[in-house]
Amino acid sequence: MQASDYDGGYYAIKGFLFQFDKTIIEILRAGSCIGFEIEQDIATDLYHIQVKNRETQQYKPWKIRPAIRQLLELAEKDCSRHIHLYCHFADKQPQAWSPSLEELQQIVGLDENWSIERITPLKDRLAITFSSDFQSQFTVTLDLIKEKFDLPSLEEAVIYHAIIRSHLLECSVKPKIERSSSLNALKDICSRSQKIIVEAGYREWLSEQTYNHMICKKYFTINDVNIRRASRCFVFDCSRNFNILNAVKAVTDIVKKFYVKGKTLVPYFVFHSINDQLYIDFKREMKRTQLPFCDGTLFHGDEFDWNVVLGKHPMNRNFDMIFLEEEKLSHASIAKNFDEIYQFFISTIIDVSNVERSHHVRISIKDLSQVPLLVKKVK
Repeated sequence: MQASDYDGGYYAIKGFLFQFDKTIIEILRAGSCIGFEIEQDIATDLYHIQVKNRETQQYKPWKIRPAIRQLLELAEKDCSRHIHLYCHFADKQPQAWSPSLEELQQIVGLDENWSIERITPLKDRLAITFSSDFQSQFTVTLDLIKEKFDLPSLEEAVIYHAIIRSHLLECSVKPKIERSSSLNALKDICSRSQKIIVEAGYREWLSEQTYNHMICKKYFTINDVNIRRASRCFVFDCSRNFNILNAVKAVTDIVKKFYVKGKTLVPYFVFHSINDQLYIDFKREMKRTQLPFCDGTLFHGDEFDWNVVLGKHPMNRNFDMIFLEEEKLSHASIAKNFDEIYQFFISTIIDVSNVERSHHVRISIKDLSQVPLLVKKVK
């Protein structure tokens, strides 16, 4: 796609992710505690760092003026740290730059508030780095994760990256005093992570076959002789390219893998953004599989019964799967307290209440035909 095909929101999100990757790099290299989203984007023991990704723009001194002025003001208030602008422009090769006083004047733009006398004592505390592009920095981040966590492959590093990025995102909205992390903290987070988002960006970086194998091996390979008796919920994004036969195969393959009558718990399925007629047609097609399912009713025209879907009805043991309407998922997650929730999303991730104790994995897919490739047994 051309740059003109993307809107401002796309670049805003990409800039945010670019900043997160720089934060991860600083944490992994420093080892010590690194702050982020406080006075500036990143705070190390030595530097306040502001991060800018301008991948579609050509460099001009005035384009970094607001950022440099902010950093210089901060340097006046905090003499304990240097200041650093880390930025990417389309026409700039990766390089470190310490601007001369004349160059700094051009950047800052002298006026009644910014005089030569004001900026001169701050010049030597300023560093500017023109960085590599988003993708190159992402590769550097993965290499560092692989090294610092002693991982066997870059595919494994992708999973750790997703966990770390999710952790930083959660921290970024906490009170400022809690917006920090360290290498040891990240190792602890990765060892006990219950939440992960495997985003579309990872699919773009890996080949489809490698991506499928990685997800399957990490989340859907059963190493024990017996399947763990866990309550599981699978959420399918039906917002684009919905195909009934693909949905049927996705559901039946999951049921065959995770459900053993009398030994494991019945899996739940939620279909996000599916219209009523398609949902009816899908259930009609499911009947042909001869796998019994429940949607909260016992006959056509029956009222929805929570006792049926929550396992409190004697009919419940006759079902191999339970279908839930999207608006009932939050209530079900509270009542059932699912052990594992898997969201297969194309464009939208839905919020699920009361999942703090759940192993909650959100996985990017192109469409539902990909799901059987993710849940199959790795040979």
